[in-house]
Amino acid sequence: MDVQQQTLNAKLRGHYEYYGRPTNYRSLWQFYRGVRRLWHKWLNRRTRGKSLPDWAREFDCASWAQFFLKYVLAHPAVTCAIPATSKPHHAEDNMRAGTGRLPTETERARMRRLMLSL
Repeated sequence: MDVQQQTLNAKLRGHYEYYGRPTNYRSLWQFYRGVRRLWHKWLNRRTRGKSLPDWAREFDCASWAQFFLKYVLAHPAVTCAIPATSKPHHAEDNMRAGTGRLPTETERARMRRLMLSL
């Protein structure tokens, strides 16, 4: 997943450098949102039909969305996460990821191994 994110970031930077103009902000923002939406869709397909591992309950995860958000929030460099959603029940689920215990670095490594195996 980290490699995918790095690759997408590099491609987005290239797109911004080529198409980036002060008057083109709205189109760049729409492109960014579209890329995020598609990446999220494909990540969800990897977890569809799979149950959350029991050990995820140790750090208060009740859904895959909370699992992924807690992974991001537990990184020391992250001070704010703004997940995009248009559905109120998804927003409520996302907010629950900010409550309870965050995973330790050891648990983050375990989460990473699980995500790579999906």
